[in-house]
Amino acid sequence: MKNPIILIIICFIFYGCTSKGIESFDTEIIQYKDLPNKVKEVMFETEYIELNKILRFEHVSKQDRILPWVYNSEIHRKSDGKKIKLNFSTEHRSRYIIHENYMYVPKHYNIYKADSLKYSFSRFYLEQN
Repeated sequence: MKNPIILIIICFIFYGCTSKGIESFDTEIIQYKDLPNKVKEVMFETEYIELNKILRFEHVSKQDRILPWVYNSEIHRKSDGKKIKLNFSTEHRSRYIIHENYMYVPKHYNIYKADSLKYSFSRFYLEQN
């Protein structure tokens, strides 16, 4: 009886050591005009893209077992296997753009190119921890 409980506790500890929430990463709020040009070129066209020549991250989305309409998203860092949980509180998950060591996420729903100067974005530094 004690062995399964110990095994479950060890699994939770191990999972906690390999994953972190995105809110624990350094974040900066920037305006559209301050985005790198490569990010501006694709921001309105795609939901997820990594612009690095050598891909260093992988986006994984899994359907929740209990609530089938909910998808849990993570970014997996290939260099060390760290999992970054994308559980945002103020950003809107319509788009994730990774460029160099940063992930850019709009702070607005339904962004349009015509209104681009009105938008702000969160920039997360992904290479820490």
